[in-house]
Amino acid sequence: MTNGAETYSRDLVLHQIPNWERLLSERDVVSTCPRFTSVARPRRKYRLAVQYLHTFPHAGALRYVRKIDRVMQVRATSLIFVSAYEAYARQIAGHGMRAAFVPMAIDVDRVTGFRADAIYGFERILWFGNLYAAKGHTFEAVRAACERRGICLDVLTKNHLNGHFVPPEKTLSVVARYSATIAVGRCALEAYALGLRVLIAGNGVGGIVLTPKDVQRQRLTNFNARYFTFSNNIDECLEALPDSLTNLRFDIKETNHAEIALQGK
Repeated sequence: MTNGAETYSRDLVLHQIPNWERLLSERDVVSTCPRFTSVARPRRKYRLAVQYLHTFPHAGALRYVRKIDRVMQVRATSLIFVSAYEAYARQIAGHGMRAAFVPMAIDVDRVTGFRADAIYGFERILWFGNLYAAKGHTFEAVRAACERRGICLDVLTKNHLNGHFVPPEKTLSVVARYSATIAVGRCALEAYALGLRVLIAGNGVGGIVLTPKDVQRQRLTNFNARYFTFSNNIDECLEALPDSLTNLRFDIKETNHAEIALQGK
């Protein structure tokens, strides 16, 4: 199945690895997705290793990075973690490791190429994002709230829409049919770029964005429901969803990850 780590890694390779190449050498290594604990070559010695992180574990967040740090201590002179969660980068740095916060972004031009006039209004909303056990409680709460309001909830998860297979290359065409969605992380950013309103919900409820200040606060937590804006009450969010912001652009081509991560080196 397609997930956010895969699509983000593809964007990184296309739009950010050239930036790293201009500043690094053949003695350095960047992993856009796999952890060095599984891909580092035992006999290879690096000057600098850059590890992109695709998660901020709710439990054992420091253990997660310390394991990578221990492996790379004998394989690299220096290691930098890159996270789309400001608090995680700060926490890592606070425990003696190097870390940089780079907000999540997408290839906006690629995504907006799928824009189309929505065929569904707010009476039919899409859950857009892979369902895991950790999201189960929130999903059931969202489904119940939609039922109370007479809203039909469609589910796009693990390359299937309501149980029917959707090829990965068709996913955004499906999303573009809707006016509103339930999503987190990259799915939320893609939905915004497609012109949808977004209720941020996954492993918890992150609310909706009504002001530019809400947008900036959500960017610090990767639109991932670790923090809520407006309300974490699903019924209140569904009521106000049509008034929330959309057409937000977070373009991966507009920042230089290498310069951000290496500043103050």
